Amino acid sequence: MNKYLKKYAPIIISIVIVIIGLAALGRFNTTIWHSMNAMITILTVIGVWYNYHQSQKQLEEIDIFLKFDDGYEKKIYRIKRKNFSRAELKGILRELHDSRNHYELSYMSEDKFLTNIFNIQDGLSNEFYMEIRESDFFEYKR
Repeated sequence: MNKYLKKYAPIIISIVIVIIGLAALGRFNTTIWHSMNAMITILTVIGVWYNYHQSQKQLEEIDIFLKFDDGYEKKIYRIKRKNFSRAELKGILRELHDSRNHYELSYMSEDKFLTNIFNIQDGLSNEFYMEIRESDFFEYKR
């Protein structure tokens, strides 16, 4: 219950403030300046709520998986959305690579690699699957 209250409290408070502001516009004999002031306040509350929602979204955790050709999948890491980037992902893969030599992954040169990274950064996905193919040079002990 506490988790839901924490998540939805700003939304509920914003809705209540907007309803009170709209009720005040129609209820009282106000001048145009009072009406504009109320509308600006309502728009400000909506903007604050939107920014709060976006900042909470950036704190969500993203799961990173290795996905091999044979169907084997392994969750390797968990990272906050705000820290998820191509460079961070390459650093994580470098740490997992058993050899001191450079690794080569064909998936990283495909368009869908960057598309999937952008989808996570934009909040459209919460999981990233790094495809490891037979032809790739990536030494990882299962």
